[in-house]
Amino acid sequence: METPEIGSLTAHSPQESQFVGSSSGVFFINTVRRAFGSSSTEFPQPEDTLVGSEENLHPNTHETPVSQWEYDPSIACILGQAPPQPLARDLMMVYFKVWHPLFPFIHGPTFLHAMESLYSEKPQSQNHQPSRNKHTASWTTIFQCVFHLASLTSPGLPLPQECRIQPPISASIHTLLSPLTARHDLLSLQALLACQLYLVATMSLRTASTVGGCMLRSMLHAGLHRCPFRYRELSTSSQHRHLRKRIFWSAYALDRYLSQALGLPLGVQDSDIDVCPPGSAEVHKPLQHLPPPNASTTLLSRSEGEVEQARKETPFASYVESGKLTGEALELFHKSIFVRSISQTSVLVLTTSVHKWWNSLDLPPSPPPLHKSSHPSPPPPPSATASIDETPFNYTPFFTILYQHLLLLLHRPSLSLPNTTPEFASALQSCISAARHILLALKAQRDSGQALFWPGFLSAAWMAGLVLAFACQLGQYVLAKGVLEISSCIDILRVMSTQWEPAKHCHHALTLLLRAVSRRQEIANPNATATSNTTTTATAGTDQSTSLPGIGEEASSSQSQAGPSSTRKRRKLDNNSASGEQDSAENQGVDIPGLAGNIASNNGLGVYGLSGSIAVPGQDADWDQSLDLDMNMVDLLQEGNFDSLMDLFGQQYPTF
Repeated sequence: METPEIGSLTAHSPQESQFVGSSSGVFFINTVRRAFGSSSTEFPQPEDTLVGSEENLHPNTHETPVSQWEYDPSIACILGQAPPQPLARDLMMVYFKVWHPLFPFIHGPTFLHAMESLYSEKPQSQNHQPSRNKHTASWTTIFQCVFHLASLTSPGLPLPQECRIQPPISASIHTLLSPLTARHDLLSLQALLACQLYLVATMSLRTASTVGGCMLRSMLHAGLHRCPFRYRELSTSSQHRHLRKRIFWSAYALDRYLSQALGLPLGVQDSDIDVCPPGSAEVHKPLQHLPPPNASTTLLSRSEGEVEQARKETPFASYVESGKLTGEALELFHKSIFVRSISQTSVLVLTTSVHKWWNSLDLPPSPPPLHKSSHPSPPPPPSATASIDETPFNYTPFFTILYQHLLLLLHRPSLSLPNTTPEFASALQSCISAARHILLALKAQRDSGQALFWPGFLSAAWMAGLVLAFACQLGQYVLAKGVLEISSCIDILRVMSTQWEPAKHCHHALTLLLRAVSRRQEIANPNATATSNTTTTATAGTDQSTSLPGIGEEASSSQSQAGPSSTRKRRKLDNNSASGEQDSAENQGVDIPGLAGNIASNNGLGVYGLSGSIAVPGQDADWDQSLDLDMNMVDLLQEGNFDSLMDLFGQQYPTF
């Protein structure tokens, strides 16, 4: 039986709204009131009879900030002061290029209007007092988090000391939460989202989860989990309704990431949501509580504006869909052991959904690698920042890693089964394939000069290295390949360790596993001995890129303990090794200095070729060229990430 009961949403302004669900009885109260007709004119609002008294909302709330405002001192003492205007402009452009396409919870024109107001000349008056508008705390939080997120991905744009967030932010997070959770308006929710995204980017995941819990409750109070196109009480502006949807789905995507990263239950269930996903047709109309029959499968007529909106939201919609699939995997494999029920059919259905999502993506070719030089090039001058920022950010490696990491999540539970079962063997090979693709995508991201901005990259790299080491330890993977690929993973983790503290621990642990795998390789290949001391000396004098990457002092100490015979001698793969005739043919002529080496263009890695930082200069192959797939697709971010960010004032600015 389907009941028509729905909740009640009251909008006191375009910015503020309050929601009371139907389970509270609000729908029944309205039904009784309507039954009495005119005699119920003095009937109090149903919400007032159910919800305790709270501070009255201010009806005169403006969507745009005041004409002149300054940073809130109580927030600035934690998040820092506003940076100089030229630096703020460059950081803003970086943010809207890298972060905004995936998390578009900020409205570009409104943000720039606030920025213009912040940096405009203040009147010269002795009695001038900065406006203490109730939105000042929210705007201060949004601006500082935006600037810091951009600075994380652009080391060439460092913030001055007085403009930086004072660590540890987890110790003072209550100071931020107090003013931002007192209200349920959109600007406060945007500030909470900006704060949470910064915490996620810096790997402060537990604090980010705490902020997310408060934020999700505020969103439920504001009714953002209900489609804004259902309620006439909201602003008639379609732009405002779309912004509510973008705020909700950004919070949803972050919740799914944190739930998986921390192994926690989902913050909001899919069955509690009726907001139409980004990029899809809107099936609700004002005052139409139920969508038309078969709305999800019917091709609804869409205006030109809606089609353009969907195009702009392509990266956002793709990431939200991956978060939905992640949530389904968590619900399937990681529920309480008392209610957990995993059938082969449910796993197959979910795996099919993951492949369908991946196959439906229109991804451009991976970014080309930068030209390597023996002499590092100096950082570009500030005047070149604008031309650099005009290049669209390439998300192909990002979504490739998401896809392969999803496959790891699906197959990883089967690795806890006995290793003699066919389920274990099949899952292990699937995980090996996903791990190698992850390393290739990470290498493409790094070699192209694009920032390793997303902390999920660390988890993917760490899991990939563990899978390869595990397979080598069990003898289920070719040791020579495993050594090379684990070495490449260690090199990537070393790069990440300068940004995230957990990467240092992952780097150290995987280095220890590599030593064990290397000893196993020596036992399996006793005939692979040194050629001569002359060769050893020549090898030691070559470029350090041919040595084992990412091990450093720990590797040096292990080499001194193991002796020169195990680390500083050149080896050549035997054509009759355990890799089989096919691998032998592919690996002929591949020399391995120490534990590292180089793989030729056809190296037995399936459809991919792995040329990590251990490769000889000039031997690196483009990641997109080594991918045996049709990558001649439409640019994911045509016309530059929805927003032409040419200048701060007087020219075209973010319109989304």
